Amino acid sequence: MTPLPDDTQPHTLVDRLRQQRQARLIETHISWVLLDGQDAWKLKKPLHLPFLDASTLARRHQLCEEELRLNRRMAPSLYLDVTPITGTPDAPVLGGTGPAIEYAVHMRQFPNGALLGELLTAGQIQPTLLNDFARHLADFHRSAEVAPPSSPYGSPDLIEQTTRDVLRNLADIGGEALSAPFADWLDAQAPRLRPLWAQRQAQGRIVEGHGDLHLANVVLLDGTLTAFDCIEFDPGLRWGDPLSDVAFLVMDLMAHQRTDLAFRVLNAYLDASGDHAGLPVLRHYLIYRALVRALVARIKAGAGQPPAGPDYLALAHRLIAPSAPRLLITHGVSGSGKTYVSQGVLEQAGAIRVRSDVERKRLFGAAPPAPQPAGAAPSD
Repeated sequence: MTPLPDDTQPHTLVDRLRQQRQARLIETHISWVLLDGQDAWKLKKPLHLPFLDASTLARRHQLCEEELRLNRRMAPSLYLDVTPITGTPDAPVLGGTGPAIEYAVHMRQFPNGALLGELLTAGQIQPTLLNDFARHLADFHRSAEVAPPSSPYGSPDLIEQTTRDVLRNLADIGGEALSAPFADWLDAQAPRLRPLWAQRQAQGRIVEGHGDLHLANVVLLDGTLTAFDCIEFDPGLRWGDPLSDVAFLVMDLMAHQRTDLAFRVLNAYLDASGDHAGLPVLRHYLIYRALVRALVARIKAGAGQPPAGPDYLALAHRLIAPSAPRLLITHGVSGSGKTYVSQGVLEQAGAIRVRSDVERKRLFGAAPPAPQPAGAAPSD
């Protein structure tokens, strides 16, 4: 980690702003966030890292503008503007006149306990909110910018190399034994996966997505689950297969022992997007996302932070284990309860449901039906 040579100045500026706003300060490894009870102000740390260059004022300004652009796609009411900071480090002014000495992403502050992970822990999440979020996510991916097939994003080489980089980093921290089972799995599966990845890329499936869609980056805002905190500093982590975005959230729900909600989200997303053709690559993305979170947890532990969160590595082990396929078929006249009953089955069994009524409508260009509230009478 390489900070600016005048490392005292940004700390002075942040401390003075904290005092002025009577704000609470949250510090991450790359940002400072000031919370004053109504607004949030996020400043980039002046760093130069292997994955991030925020070493100059111009570069930090660019990163702030990019963060605003990306996140307003899904959270326009949360991300307000990029605010220049003028004055001096000892007497900074948010939004003042004169030359900018720093920039901040100006956000609306949301209440404590509103993150999806916090809501799950408190038992306060309504399952139908997840259905709505999955549909919104499908709409977001449908309208997102598409990478040209000639782009490196979403290519078999990049996907495989990115996964192997995570495995190498895991081995560096915990030894070869930690990563070897997953390297063996990837060696065995790559010949099958690479043509599928290439096909997805050629079909224009690769989009500018979110890139970091775990439980701590989804918030209940005005009664709606809203994704925020897209990856702004590395396009390679943001551009990819939409199913990689979905897999992150599905994996995190599974890791938090809510497989029922994980498959609720996955099925609602597939109903809305119709992207069942991508299912053969989904398991890889689930494993990759679990390995990324396992790596992050070990990096934090190495930095002296207490262990927290689920055992992502254990989940990754379960995901590489072979399982016998099962097929369940429901039948009956319209309104007999097929959708109602199969919803419980898919959540308990961890299954993918293909609904003939949804797919018929899709074939004829009609929108899929909205999901029913939990406990509602069947209407299929």
